[in-house]
Amino acid sequence: MDAGQALAELTEISSQIELAVVFDSRGELIGSTLADGDVAEALVRTGSELFATASKAGGEAHSDSHGDPVQVELALSGASILLAREGDLRILAVTQPDPVAGLVFFDLGLCLRKVAGNEPKKRRLRLLKSEAKSPPPTGGGNGAAA
Repeated sequence: MDAGQALAELTEISSQIELAVVFDSRGELIGSTLADGDVAEALVRTGSELFATASKAGGEAHSDSHGDPVQVELALSGASILLAREGDLRILAVTQPDPVAGLVFFDLGLCLRKVAGNEPKKRRLRLLKSEAKSPPPTGGGNGAAA
């Protein structure tokens, strides 16, 4: 899915998010909810620096095999900044103060998976549809217990 569409869906489903930028590990802007490209680029630089600082502060115990934190949350007086990473992609979101961080991080991860083309599959729905198409198993008896 295109980053613009994924970000539009993100801000639609997560009302706590006021703005967001998606970028890669090299600091390249991939998509933004902002109209001002200079502000979006500044946020990408800030997000990259925050990931680097959190990585240094957390050390090996709080990072994955890539050495970078997977999630970072900064609580400010008037807003919160949440960063998430999935593979080579990163996202920075600014929210209202005191967001429900677990839900926002879930939504951020989902957005990154959509941008990467790894959308969750609707496996259960597909399974139910295939069960509805197949005839019920037939047995030798009439269904009554012996």
